[in-house]
Amino acid sequence: MAMRKDGAGTDRGKREAARRDIGGQEEYLALCTAQVRCRAMRSVIARELRGHMEEQKEAYLADGVEEAEAERLAVEQMGDPLETGTALDRIHRPKMNWKALGAILLLTLCGLIFRIAFAGESGSTYTLYHYIGSSLLGILLMLGICFVDYTILAKYPRTVWCLMTALTLAVTFFTRQMNGMRHSEYMLMLLVPCYAGVVFGYCRQRGRGILKALAWLLVSGIAVCAAGPEAMIGKIWLCGGILMLGYAVAAGWYGVKRWIGTVICGLPVALAAAGTAVAFVLPKSSFRAARLRAFFHPLEDPTGMGYIYVKTKEALAGLKFIGRAGQQYPEDWWLYQGEDFALLHLGEMYGLCMIIFVTIALLAFAGALFYRISRQSNRLGVLVGIGCCYVFAVSVAIHVLMSIGALPVTSCALPFVSMNGKQNVCMYVLLGLMLSVFRGSSIRPEPQIRFPRLGLRLTWDDRAL
Repeated sequence: MAMRKDGAGTDRGKREAARRDIGGQEEYLALCTAQVRCRAMRSVIARELRGHMEEQKEAYLADGVEEAEAERLAVEQMGDPLETGTALDRIHRPKMNWKALGAILLLTLCGLIFRIAFAGESGSTYTLYHYIGSSLLGILLMLGICFVDYTILAKYPRTVWCLMTALTLAVTFFTRQMNGMRHSEYMLMLLVPCYAGVVFGYCRQRGRGILKALAWLLVSGIAVCAAGPEAMIGKIWLCGGILMLGYAVAAGWYGVKRWIGTVICGLPVALAAAGTAVAFVLPKSSFRAARLRAFFHPLEDPTGMGYIYVKTKEALAGLKFIGRAGQQYPEDWWLYQGEDFALLHLGEMYGLCMIIFVTIALLAFAGALFYRISRQSNRLGVLVGIGCCYVFAVSVAIHVLMSIGALPVTSCALPFVSMNGKQNVCMYVLLGLMLSVFRGSSIRPEPQIRFPRLGLRLTWDDRAL
């Protein structure tokens, strides 16, 4: 009992000493914010508390209280600075989203089980070990990135964008060319969320900002796609940047008519239609024109480019709802095609129900991530999350559509299942960015934006938006 009294007396002594040390607003704010361990939030908290004290001071002045006394009363009304600061520290600290991390690890475990089943059927462990190695590397990168301050994308938007574009071009240049293209599209997956900083950086320049943001995207996109990545998937990833810009405009962040954002979001559809039309008028000897003809008329060339589509239709026709398919393909076919058709391989082994289950599980995971992102108050975090969700969800959608023969074959791994080491690692990097956004949801004030012509430097508090 004596120890408890001594402890209580010590706490009371600290509080009394704190009250005696308070001489005004600045002293109170210094004591209060010193208890907050997250330095990024100290200025935001101080600004909010100062606003409350100024409001209360004005109320006392209106009642006829002298200015010095009004300030003292306003400060006292805020309560004990140590207790207030401690309470704010509990609120404003990084918080890991354990549900999201747990879901990622669970899906990784399920993917490992599928890879073990594939290896057991084929008798080859090469792809299994490759999958384990890339997954472990990806998880380590994900856990490291989730502790990185993602707001660097807005602090140096053009620098980050130029560096990522240059890195993508460099990787493309050193990638071996096959069938007229270079399979470096996995780097474009990382380019999508980096565009969030560019969109955010121009969001106060109205129409001029929209044109600048589009210019940065188109110049980099044309340069990267012209360098040789697989055309279809490269354009799809870059369309994610257009959707991010359209979302920002439609949300009113650019201060222009919101219907303009809807028009911008419709640009990917127009670009896709135009690209398909151009591909149809290409010379028949071109590789891309031949690929399109093989997709729409596979029986015209059943032993050449149309072979894969003929086999896909045969595999789909032989699927059972539950259980192994009646018509099985030799393992060497799955060895070469199984990564782009991992979902179809699961259906061949376990039935159509497994295809449905895996598709629903992955899309539900993407939907849950997007729902969590939509509740963010930091606009940069929303844009980064939209970019990451877009890449993940579209990867699943493209793989599913390829598996059912609704899209031409392209290089697109199924997240957590396909053994494509580079895309696998990049997917975990994107998930690490998502975790970083979630982790900083309660502490990240929006980065400062400098207006070039006016020379103003303004900040916005997350919670005020």
